[in-house]
Amino acid sequence: MIKKTFFLSVISLIAISCNQPATNSSNDSLVNMDSVKTKTDSIISKKDSTVLIGTHLTDTAFISGSEIIFLRPDSLRFESYSKKLNSGISEADSDFGFAFSMALDTILQNKNFKSVKATISTKRYIRILDCKGGPITIDRDTVNFGIVLSAKGKKIEAEQNVYPGEHYIHVVRKYFDLKK
Repeated sequence: MIKKTFFLSVISLIAISCNQPATNSSNDSLVNMDSVKTKTDSIISKKDSTVLIGTHLTDTAFISGSEIIFLRPDSLRFESYSKKLNSGISEADSDFGFAFSMALDTILQNKNFKSVKATISTKRYIRILDCKGGPITIDRDTVNFGIVLSAKGKKIEAEQNVYPGEHYIHVVRKYFDLKK
């Protein structure tokens, strides 16, 4: 009988404390206590007054403007695949490195590409800030090699796989409407 009344008392106490509003004497909000700042400084308000500041994903590349992002595996993934003798990751990485080097050399030497930036990313998440329908976060967990194209107000385009450098040059020219 004593155990039963003790149990009911504890349940009642929990129920009463859960219905009490939380008090905050310092009037600090969650955002004020959160010291995480992102490059976007974008604040999104929710209906329940929760405020989110950008993304809290630590393995994130932030992209804005006209940009070409070449995707490569990070060192942990590369080492993991390298341990599998028949994975072919070293050959794929070499081929991809040659292809995007050729594409970058061509792009950087051409004055028509002056407004386009190029980035090589090994990060898992790509956060594109000013594309059409954005900001967008891409989780490239299953993508080892690829390319993402983004420009302000344009829908992003992405490809995964290893292609010759000429292919990437063609894709970039088409996306950004650039002449030879």
